[in-house]
Amino acid sequence: MQNSNQKQLAGAILIAGVLIAGAILLKGGNGGAPDPIKEESKLTKSMPVFSSCFDSGKYAQAVIDSTDEGHNAGVNGTPKGFVLKGDKVVATIDGAEPAKITTGKIDKALSSDNQKEIKTVLTPISSTDFVIGDPNAPITVIVYVDFQCPFCGKYFKETQETALNSYVKDGKIKLVSRDFAFLGDESLKSAEAARCAGDQGKFWDYHDYLFNHQNGENKGNFSSLNLKTYAKAIGLK
Repeated sequence: MQNSNQKQLAGAILIAGVLIAGAILLKGGNGGAPDPIKEESKLTKSMPVFSSCFDSGKYAQAVIDSTDEGHNAGVNGTPKGFVLKGDKVVATIDGAEPAKITTGKIDKALSSDNQKEIKTVLTPISSTDFVIGDPNAPITVIVYVDFQCPFCGKYFKETQETALNSYVKDGKIKLVSRDFAFLGDESLKSAEAARCAGDQGKFWDYHDYLFNHQNGENKGNFSSLNLKTYAKAIGLK
């Protein structure tokens, strides 16, 4: 009698196992969770222009070059900015300083023609830069950033989105964002993705989206799949 019951129990367990395995296979073999490879493939097909740019590594060297130029200008952490009047650097932005400190430096540059020039090896603005604001604005603000950097995210939310954007709208400054991708592979890839967004005239949309979706450094938040997901969210092709 005992052997018969044991055989029935073993048979029931075997059947249950087969049913569970079958259910898993029907759901995709991973308990129903999306397959990241398939998800990225779908995004790639739906955004051929962005994906071609990003997957090709079109801007990989440009990101490295910008970071090297930052080093030459004395940047060793982010955010790091330079306030220029004409072609002269008259002040620097050092870390995630409060908005009132940054605006104080800009106001001083706007009101004074006799500020001491700060000597630095800063690459002149060119057609490859990403600039917002009146091209003839009296003050230029160049900021080196790493999209993973939490201090850059803090500075973006507390200073750039408020104070700096107001100065841009008033025609007082033009703002330039440059890459200083030093925190790892996701820093490099997010910077490349932003430049690819720039090919479609949406660098600043992507720039803002990245800073609003930070979630730690090199934890996968700026994986290829996520970077393409963000691109889709802002309407890239």
